[in-house]
Amino acid sequence: MLEEIPVVRDSPKVFLDDLLGLPPHREVDLMIETLSGVAPISIASYRMAQVELQELKKQIEEFLEKEFIRPSTSPWGAPVLFVKKMMVVFPGHVISVDGIIPDPAKVKAIMEWRVPKNATEVRSFMGLAGYFRRFVEGFSIISPLTKLLMKE
Repeated sequence: MLEEIPVVRDSPKVFLDDLLGLPPHREVDLMIETLSGVAPISIASYRMAQVELQELKKQIEEFLEKEFIRPSTSPWGAPVLFVKKMMVVFPGHVISVDGIIPDPAKVKAIMEWRVPKNATEVRSFMGLAGYFRRFVEGFSIISPLTKLLMKE
């Protein structure tokens, strides 16, 4: 999966297959100061499928063995930190904090569609393009094609 990222693919010597450990200890230790008398926030763990839970446990064990992480006894500590994704690709769409946009690969397919030569090809194109009408301002410009396909 990493090999699909252009910068990783173009510079394989820069990116290691496996991390060798944590970076060296720095001169300054970082601390997060908390307000006295404030209790930790308790949030229930995320529900996940059995397969996901097994994968999570496997990764945690691997990171513990490599000493990338260590068990926390802090009341503020969380067993696992789940970070919300900035962007999710859902079939045909990209969902991000900015909203929902059509998948660029699908848009490219429409942009590169060859000019329809007959009614069947026009109908086929309109079916694909119509799926994305909510994203296209002024999509109603396609109405002459719709009228063209109507039987008299």
